[in-house]
Amino acid sequence: MSHSGSTHRALPAVSQAQFLSCLSEAGKRRDGAPLDVAACLTAAGFSTQLSSITLSADTPLTHALLCGVQFLNCTIDWCSFNASSLSGSQFIACNLRNASFIDASIENCLFRDCIMREVMMACASLDGVGFERCDLVIGSFENARILSSRFDTVTMAGTHFLNAEVRDSSIRNSNLENSVFFDVLRDFDVDSDSRKTVGTTRPTAVLPVDPADRGTSIPRVLVKLDQAAGMIPLRIAMRSPSIDRRKFDHEIGVALQRIAVSPAGGLPIPQRLLQTVDDDPETFAQLASITAKAKTLSANVNAIVLPGGEDIPSALYGEEEDTPRSGSDYRRSLLELALLRESLNRGVPMMAICRGFQLVNVYFGAKMLQNVEGQRGTRDFNLTQGSRNGIYGEAMRETLASVVSHHQAIPVSAQSLVEHLKPSVVHEGLVEAVESPHAGGVPALMLQFHPEFFRTEPMYRAPESFVSRSESLPMSAANQIFWQIFSDAAGAHRAKQAVIRELKGPRSVPPSASAI
Repeated sequence: MSHSGSTHRALPAVSQAQFLSCLSEAGKRRDGAPLDVAACLTAAGFSTQLSSITLSADTPLTHALLCGVQFLNCTIDWCSFNASSLSGSQFIACNLRNASFIDASIENCLFRDCIMREVMMACASLDGVGFERCDLVIGSFENARILSSRFDTVTMAGTHFLNAEVRDSSIRNSNLENSVFFDVLRDFDVDSDSRKTVGTTRPTAVLPVDPADRGTSIPRVLVKLDQAAGMIPLRIAMRSPSIDRRKFDHEIGVALQRIAVSPAGGLPIPQRLLQTVDDDPETFAQLASITAKAKTLSANVNAIVLPGGEDIPSALYGEEEDTPRSGSDYRRSLLELALLRESLNRGVPMMAICRGFQLVNVYFGAKMLQNVEGQRGTRDFNLTQGSRNGIYGEAMRETLASVVSHHQAIPVSAQSLVEHLKPSVVHEGLVEAVESPHAGGVPALMLQFHPEFFRTEPMYRAPESFVSRSESLPMSAANQIFWQIFSDAAGAHRAKQAVIRELKGPRSVPPSASAI
């Protein structure tokens, strides 16, 4: 007679401290092998059911084995299950916030009665997975492989399925309002009631994110897009694991070398890089997959955000790197350059903040100062005399106090050579905002400073840093107006796209569901 069930029940539950200690001890002994969580628990004499445990970014569950582990009433906050293998595991009544399952193998698992906010399943393989009575909010199944899985009685507002592969999977009794499927909805078996809910009620916006680096700016941008601008933020992997990093690095090196030995032709290096990829997509297959991703996104959204972050590779503006920093990974830069180009070509409204602002300037040929001092804290900004009737006129009628946090910058001397942009705000010789000199162009807000820090509480508490402390610094209420300007531009784009669809004739899906 089997006693496996009674044995399971007889084992005591593990406490928070015991669980972390168990993982720590097992991690010391595994010699590079995946951490087997169930074996770790049973070897220590504990049940494989985790009840009311909190998992965080410090919980070592990357590259782990989770077979038959049950999470009950757990809080899973910024925990990474990346590249892990989950089989027969269950998440019951859990709160998952910014959990990441990138490149994970998830087989015969169940998520039931869970709140799942900003959960990333990019490039994950899901086979026989059930989502029952769950709220999946602003989630991502980008490049995921979804087989024989079911979504039953779920809501998926802000969740997207960019480039997902779907087979033998179903959606039942669900609210799909403001879910974005990028043409893969047709691959699901969807019941009639769920299908009636398909469509978007608000503008959609691309927001590149890195789940491995919580940062302090991007989560606040997301909150502003959602709450202040009234948009649907789509969290897109800025460094997708679907890209072969070794091949990508080789291709970017070849492309930059090809540019270095060829005539300039009057175009800045970033534009020549994109053109090089377009001209030879077979040689640059990894790079071309990223530019293709930008095309797909720009054709299906109403706004694009280029957020703050690490340094821009100095090779993109033709200089050697002063000091080795974090800008050597070109995957993000290529994606954002391609998104920038598509924004300009398709007329998709854009907001570029800090690094994004610098990238726009570099795209048009500006040079950067690689290291400037003292650019942290609040600053008072005023519009240049010729910009008072421009895109920032309403937000900056009076002096604007906003936050800066950067060590690279665009000097006026470098930006003045860029004919496609004009300085709108200059502070101590550095350009803090630019706009297009041409009336009627693509609505674009390009800011070195950070309006997202005005009265924004993200879904987590960031580690103590200057930028988290800046929440207490005085900022002008007019910082909020930038988000309204962006919202109006995205709303106008959405309305225009609806008219275009109507002129093209009836479709088999609701007109509001432009991105399904």
